[in-house]
Amino acid sequence: MILSTALTVRWLACIIGVSALSDEPLSEAGFETLAIREGLTRGFEQEHSDPIYATSSFVFESAEEAAATFAGDRHGNTYSRFSNPTVSVFEKRLAALEGGEDCVATSSGMSAILTLCLTVLKSGDHVVCSKNVFGSTVSLLITLSRSWTSTCRLSRFEILKNGG
Repeated sequence: MILSTALTVRWLACIIGVSALSDEPLSEAGFETLAIREGLTRGFEQEHSDPIYATSSFVFESAEEAAATFAGDRHGNTYSRFSNPTVSVFEKRLAALEGGEDCVATSSGMSAILTLCLTVLKSGDHVVCSKNVFGSTVSLLITLSRSWTSTCRLSRFEILKNGG
């Protein structure tokens, strides 16, 4: 089987770790390509895959630079519980795969649910939820509804499915 020169170069570029997509915008890429390429910014080492930043803190050139970064006046990472390059790549990639503008990664499903509730719900809202969700979700919704003078209705899934 004879491969075209362009295809051979592309194939070899992938094998030796050179991005075959460097000239192509990712907005035109398919799902599989986005799943492995979106959000990757190569560092000094020109890595082919995302590096894992296993650090809790980051270095600054000066106290002023650190203060500006922590205050949000300068872009950069401060502490891995707030931001981390590994998590940032994951968030960009997931947003691209879901067709969203942005993404926030959380440390657990419950923190994701709480973040959603704190973002979307306000005092007086009415929440309808299946009784079959994770038990802590039910507890969270009941607690929030009491503190926000909201209401929470827990229903059997079959009733929700039939419009009840």
